[in-house]
Amino acid sequence: MYDIEVIEGRSYAVIGEGTPAYMFLKSMNSRLTMKKLASEPGEEISLTLIEMAKLNTRFKQSDYKRLVDVDLVKHRLSYEWNGERHVHVESYTFTDFGLEIMAAVKEEGDIEIPL
Repeated sequence: MYDIEVIEGRSYAVIGEGTPAYMFLKSMNSRLTMKKLASEPGEEISLTLIEMAKLNTRFKQSDYKRLVDVDLVKHRLSYEWNGERHVHVESYTFTDFGLEIMAAVKEEGDIEIPL
């Protein structure tokens, strides 16, 4: 997912252009942009767990949790009525910090995020 480096006794998540984490986040950003274009103004946009899995079949829920842990991605659990029963729906979207990191990686290259 992302590399972890220890620098002067502190751990950092290192995300660089071309890494699996960056490529996944780039795909996620593209998919969210497409959904935003097709949505109503002001509607909250997110990707379901199924949509996330389609972006990279090698990623696991633990990989998503790592992205949540470094505050790049926000996880939400909600309940919806499907006509017969309530079902829980997991969804993911970028945090503001995650969007800033994506822009910084694109401009500067590798980014170190304190853990």
